[in-house]
Amino acid sequence: MTEKATPKRRGRPIISQSIKTQRRKNGWEDRKHLLHIGWQDKEAARRLGLPETSLRRALDGEGPSLPQSVRDWLKDLSQYLTDHPCPRIGPIFPALPDDKKD
Repeated sequence: MTEKATPKRRGRPIISQSIKTQRRKNGWEDRKHLLHIGWQDKEAARRLGLPETSLRRALDGEGPSLPQSVRDWLKDLSQYLTDHPCPRIGPIFPALPDDKKD
């Protein structure tokens, strides 16, 4: 008896549209957290111990999503930075000369 093998495309299994959509959504959320933390793809790949290509594919939704434990950690780190902002010594942008009050 022969079993039907899942059709492949260039050596990769065909995935459903719902999985592709979920991967894109996960990648968008992960990229949002990385941007909030202040890491570019290269720095995030170095810190997570992943090849840059694998990380980019995960963030673009073209490859498997990051492991859930990593996704949760990024979310928690981003939330921590939101809850504990860096103290500012002065304003972010200096006041313009026209804004000074007499």
